[in-house]
Amino acid sequence: MILAMGLAYDGLAQMIAGIMEYKRGNTFGTVAFSSYGLFSWFLVALLIFLKSVSGILFRRLRFNLHPTLRASARAVKEGREIYDNIKKYLTYLLRCNIMEILVLFIAMMLIEDPKSAIALTTIQLLWVNLTTDGLPAIALGVDPGDPDLMERKPRDPSESIFTRDVKAYLFAVPVLMTVLLLGGYFYTLETYGLLEARTQLFTALVLMELANAVNARSLKYTVFKVGVFKNKFLWYAILSSLGLQLMVLYIPAFHGIFDVTYPTVFDWTIAIVFTLIVFFSIEIVKHVVSRRRT
Repeated sequence: MILAMGLAYDGLAQMIAGIMEYKRGNTFGTVAFSSYGLFSWFLVALLIFLKSVSGILFRRLRFNLHPTLRASARAVKEGREIYDNIKKYLTYLLRCNIMEILVLFIAMMLIEDPKSAIALTTIQLLWVNLTTDGLPAIALGVDPGDPDLMERKPRDPSESIFTRDVKAYLFAVPVLMTVLLLGGYFYTLETYGLLEARTQLFTALVLMELANAVNARSLKYTVFKVGVFKNKFLWYAILSSLGLQLMVLYIPAFHGIFDVTYPTVFDWTIAIVFTLIVFFSIEIVKHVVSRRRT
């Protein structure tokens, strides 16, 4: 149900974006965002249906199940891994989507020029969602558990998935990313122009969100403690998404479609520096908090 909530939230955001594009008279944007939102809601309905069916099957079969103690422990471990991965997946998607909304909204509020106020075009935003909300988020769903997975006390069944640490992530991380991205966008816009500013923002945003997927591998421990390369599927997903992003940036045929140009050394420097700031800020905070808990 938590996964369904995340998809419902994403679908609602896409439908709102579709309404905004309709008011601007952008037919392509209206159709694209609305279709994306409807597809998310279709997945929500499918998940609810599957949950209902699985519940019925479980009730019919549970009296025939006689698990051993070892099987019970394995089931507890897998259940905790699934719950943690839902939190990772949901936190990753929400903090990235909140950041995207903040960047677009604040840019529209602060910039008077109508063209420059649209920090990312419709197709750029859809591409960001495709490359960062797709494979990396799915890979987080099969992430190995934290080192203390079986040492924790049982979780309160009534506890919300939006725990204090999740709320902190959903507030602090989007704000930090928004400040950095808008700072780079405003500077590049004033110095080099709109096309270069959008290219710089487009590049930095994708790179930052892909690094955020690595951060999301644990909400408690640093990625260096849980194992940087332990989830090979996540790295396959990140490299695939990065390859697609480089294809858009360096193949001239895509420049007109995505409204970008070749990124300069300055663009890559800004993108890498901003990404490292966010990445290590999150890891340092996790390290300090985990030390205080022990």
